[in-house]
Amino acid sequence: SMKNKVISLRSSGINAEYGDLTHSQLISQSVGFQRWRSALWGFVEYPKSSVPARIWATSNIVIIVISVINLIWESIPKYRKDTSIETFFIVDTVCVSYFTLDLVLRIISTPSLSNFLKIVLNWFDFLAIVPFYVELIVGRESASGLAAFRILRLFRITRLFKLIRHSSRMMLMMEVVSNCLSEL
Repeated sequence: SMKNKVISLRSSGINAEYGDLTHSQLISQSVGFQRWRSALWGFVEYPKSSVPARIWATSNIVIIVISVINLIWESIPKYRKDTSIETFFIVDTVCVSYFTLDLVLRIISTPSLSNFLKIVLNWFDFLAIVPFYVELIVGRESASGLAAFRILRLFRITRLFKLIRHSSRMMLMMEVVSNCLSEL
């Protein structure tokens, strides 16, 4: 059955294989919800699978860059005084909303949730959005005084790791490093 097929990534990071099936073959053999889920997985994980997937991946990179610039700009006292705190919050809200949508789409479409949870980059994606939601729940003023929250806000920098997902060379390098670590 398709559920039991093992997922592996090619070193190019472009195409997923399900046993002997490529991603596009799996979609053509799937029916109903599974077909939609497989197509969604290809859309969010494999930018070269279609033009809309390339647009999604490109917009992902643009949002990451905007988010990192906003984070840096917000941390510089001169700009913090010149710019309304609301402006930083609005930009962050838009970026985190996009990151949350991306993560939710990848979670609901993943062929294997257990394999998905084993991938370190997925945890970085989660850690990058957590500070925003903690701040919303606890309150901006209350949260900023908590030492633990200041540490949690540092996880926002993990948004930079999201860029790795869009570079097949970086993915290959991470794979090589992880294989070397397992040898130690």
